[in-house]
Amino acid sequence: MFEHGYLTRVIEGLGGVWITTDSMSMERVDELASSVKPVLAAYPEES
Repeated sequence: MFEHGYLTRVIEGLGGVWITTDSMSMERVDELASSVKPVLAAYPEES
C-alpha cells in the first residue's frame, strides 16, 4: 500500500497487469481486480 493509494497486480492465465489507484476501500480494489480479469482473459495466451 502506498501512502495515498494502492498498487494491485491482476493475473489471468499467463498474463497480468499492474494497476495503480488513488486511495479507495478494499472492496473497491477487489471490484477493480474482478472487472479487469475478463478483459485479460479475452486476449490469447502466447507460449
